[in-house]
Amino acid sequence: MAKRLNPFDKFQHLKSIPITDEAQLKNIYEDLLNMKITTNEEVIEFQKRRDVIEKHNVNEMAESYFLMTTDVASDEKKNRKDYYEQVIAPIAKEYEEKLNRKFLESSIAQKLDGPFEILRRNQKNDMDLFCKENIEIQKEIDRLSSVLTEMQGKLMANWQGELVTLPDLDPYLESNDREVRKQAYECFEKAKHTIADRTDEIFDQLLNLRNQMAKNAGFKSYTTYRFKEMMRFDWDESHCFEFHAAVKKYILPIKNKLAIRRKETLKYTSLKPYDLSVDIHGREPLMIYQKGDNSSLIEGIGKVIKAIDEELYGYFCKIRDNSLLDLDARENKAPGGYMVMYPVFEQTSIFDNGVGMSSDALVLLHELGHCFHYFLGKNVWPYPLQQWSSEVAEGGSMSMEFIGLEKMSEYLDKEKCERMRAERLERTLGLFVMTAKGDEFQHWLYANPGHTKQMRREKWLELSKEYGREVDYEGYEDNVSISWQFPHILQMPFYLIDYAISELLALSIWDRYKVNPADGILHYKKGCSVAASKTVPEIYELFGTKLNFGESAIAPLAKRLEVELKI
Repeated sequence: MAKRLNPFDKFQHLKSIPITDEAQLKNIYEDLLNMKITTNEEVIEFQKRRDVIEKHNVNEMAESYFLMTTDVASDEKKNRKDYYEQVIAPIAKEYEEKLNRKFLESSIAQKLDGPFEILRRNQKNDMDLFCKENIEIQKEIDRLSSVLTEMQGKLMANWQGELVTLPDLDPYLESNDREVRKQAYECFEKAKHTIADRTDEIFDQLLNLRNQMAKNAGFKSYTTYRFKEMMRFDWDESHCFEFHAAVKKYILPIKNKLAIRRKETLKYTSLKPYDLSVDIHGREPLMIYQKGDNSSLIEGIGKVIKAIDEELYGYFCKIRDNSLLDLDARENKAPGGYMVMYPVFEQTSIFDNGVGMSSDALVLLHELGHCFHYFLGKNVWPYPLQQWSSEVAEGGSMSMEFIGLEKMSEYLDKEKCERMRAERLERTLGLFVMTAKGDEFQHWLYANPGHTKQMRREKWLELSKEYGREVDYEGYEDNVSISWQFPHILQMPFYLIDYAISELLALSIWDRYKVNPADGILHYKKGCSVAASKTVPEIYELFGTKLNFGESAIAPLAKRLEVELKI
C-alpha cells in the first residue's frame, strides 16, 4: 500500500514554538510562570502568551491523533501520538495547574469581567480536579486507549472468502435477502468476538484507573469526577435518571410500535438483530456513490452547503481544497467518524469510514457542522473559551444534518431525499433509545466497582432486552452481550447522552429553518459564534431554544415522532 501523504506538511511553517521539544517547552512554561501580572496590560499579555502555548498543544494533540487513526499499523504515527501523550501532555498538565493558580491569585485578573468570568470558573474547576498522582494514571489510560484503537482499526472480517473492513459489511446488513443479512451479521460478530475478551481485560484496567483517579482527587465516585471534568455545571446525575425514565415512558412505546409494523410488513414471526436495518418496502440499500471514489459525495455535499449559506460554503471549500477529508473505509483505519481542529493552522479535518451509503452523507454533514462551529467561533478570546463542552459541541453538528436534509435535492433526486429524511427521523427515535441505554449502562458500570466481565455482559444484555422488547435475541445472546464495546463507552465515558441533548436542540433549529431559512441560519450562527464563552443555558438560548432533556421535553418529542413517522 502506498504511503499516504501528510496533509499538514503545507502548514508547518505556521508553528512558532517547539511544542515537541521537552526541554524548550519547559523553558517556555517557566518564562510564562515568572512573568509579572500586576497591571491589566500584563494580565492580558500573560493570557495571550498562554494561548499561544495552548494552541500549539491542542494542534499537536490533534495532528498526532488524526494521523495515527488514518493508519493504525504505522509505527511512525503511533510513536508520534504516544510521545505527545506520554511526554508532552503530562508537562502541559502540570504547568497548567501552576498557571491557573498564578492567574486566580492575581487581584488584577479577578477584576476582569465578561468572558473572563467563564474562564475563571473553568480554571477553578480544573484546580478542583487536579492531582499530581493522576498525571501518571492518565498516561496509562491514554496508552490503553491507543491499544484499543489499534485493535479495532486492524479488525477485518472474512466475507465469502475475502478479507474486508467491518464497514464494508454495512450494505449487506440492509440486503433484502434475509439469508445474506444473517450471514453478514454473523460474519461481523465473529470478527468482533476475536478481540472481545481482550477488550474486556483492557476495560477492567480502565475502570480501575478511572476509579483510582477519582479517589486520588477526593471524589466519592468516578461518575461525580467525570461530570465535573466534562464541565457539567448546569445539570447532574439526577437529570440523567429522569431522561432514562422519560425515554422508557414515551419513546420506547413508539419504538416498539415501529418494530411491530416492521415485523408485520416483512411478514416475519419474529425480528432478529439482523432484521432492523432492511428497508421494509423492499427497496435496495440506499447507495449514493462508489466506495473508493468519494468525489461525487464531496461535490454533492458541497452543492448542499452552498445552497444553505455562502459563508459556510467558504469554510467547506477551505477543508476540501486543503485535502483534509479522509472519508473512505480501508484496512488499518480506526473505527468511526470525527473531526478535529488545528488552532495554529486555523484548519479542521474530517475522518470517516464511508462505503457509499446515504448515511455517509449525513456523517459528512454532521462533521462539517462541527467544523463550521469551529470557524464561526475561532475568534473568541481567550482561546480556552473556544473549546466547547460536549452538549454544545454536538449541537452545531446535529443541526447541520437536519438543515442539510432541506437542501439535499441539490445533490440527490426527490425519491432519495424523501427516503433519507424518513430514515433520519426513524434514527432520531433510535438515537434516544441508544443514548438512554448506553448512559444507564455507564452509570451502572461506575456505581458497581469490582463487577466482573460476565456481570457486565449480563447487564448489557438485560438492558438490550428492556430497550428492545420486540427483538428476538434467542441464539445471539453472546453477540448482544458484547455490543457495548464501542469507543463512546470504552474511551469516552458519559459522552453518549450529549447526543440526545443536542438532538433536541437540532430539531428546534430544523423547525426554525423550515419556517424561515434565514432565521434558522441566523440562530445557528449565533449559537456557534460564541463557542464556549457563555454558560450552556445562555448558548442554547442563542440557538433559539432551552437546555432541557427531561420529561417535559421528551413527551412532546414523542408525540411529534408519532405524527411524522405515521404510527
